[in-house]
Amino acid sequence: MKKKYSRTEDEILALNGSYEYDEVIYDNIFSLFSGFYDNYTELADDEKLMKMFSIDRGSIKRDVREDYVAESGIIHSGSYGTESDITNKTTKRVVYRRNQDDADIKQFHYMIYVPNDVEGNEIVKGMLMFETIGTFGVKTISVNNMKKFFSEKYGLTMETRSISVRIFIENLLKKDKLKRVTLIKNSVSRDSSDNMFLNIGREEKTYIKPTLKESWITKLLEHLDGRSSEDIFEINDEVYEDIQLSFLHAGRTKTVRLNNIDKFSMVEDVPDYVFIDAYIIFSDFFGIIPRKFKLC
Repeated sequence: MKKKYSRTEDEILALNGSYEYDEVIYDNIFSLFSGFYDNYTELADDEKLMKMFSIDRGSIKRDVREDYVAESGIIHSGSYGTESDITNKTTKRVVYRRNQDDADIKQFHYMIYVPNDVEGNEIVKGMLMFETIGTFGVKTISVNNMKKFFSEKYGLTMETRSISVRIFIENLLKKDKLKRVTLIKNSVSRDSSDNMFLNIGREEKTYIKPTLKESWITKLLEHLDGRSSEDIFEINDEVYEDIQLSFLHAGRTKTVRLNNIDKFSMVEDVPDYVFIDAYIIFSDFFGIIPRKFKLC
């Protein structure tokens, strides 16, 4: 979170600290989210996405620990706009005819996780986790509503990115799942006749199933971590504005551009090895056994 229109790191909000806006003081990030919950206790209609959205205020739970604070709840959401027949799988009979105004509302669990400040270091990043059910999820509509609400009510800009991008890309590059690398740069033709109407073009150089050097992988990961101060990529003495990676994941081909990495998201199954502990933790905290979650 940072103040709207701010350009410096000093304007980033400490998640565990207080924040004052319009003469109202909020204790911490969870106080801000409390206002968000109150605003969405009734189903809101997002006509652009054709989805309904609300928060079950009575489902909110907070777990305060020595190292962190976690808050969970239930989101009610569903889409509308299409007609369909609700059919009983056993009798094969249509039990209900769904029209365009009928929204298929489902319950999705979510969690907000914020570490406590350590040795005077203020925490400015937390974690959001959203449950998905089959092909249905609530990450996009939830984050959109959060960003809009925090901007209008608190004067804050909320920034999100997938927390698993760096680790995922690193594993991807080292497990031979990379199918294609495309290097992209702006290019001006040496032939002046080509520039009569367009003074710039785009050049793409694609490598199929490439084997990458360790030094190049390290440089790429530094860009993902934000440790590189450069906005361009220099490869073999040539300058590129963007790099596009295509890879196999869960049987599908996905493509990500590094300059658009902040909008990249992954759906991750809860690993089998955590299910023993997860059974205890999630059943106690959520009241459910984890299915699938999207990390933001």
